[in-house]
Amino acid sequence: MPLIVVTAGPLIATFAVIRDANRRSLNRLL
Repeated sequence: MPLIVVTAGPLIATFAVIRDANRRSLNRLL
């Protein structure tokens, strides 16, 4: 279980950062 948390944590964090960046770029375009 700890191994899954260690591997999934960074993935979720990077996904959240990418989603936030996409939202900002979309707002900028609109």
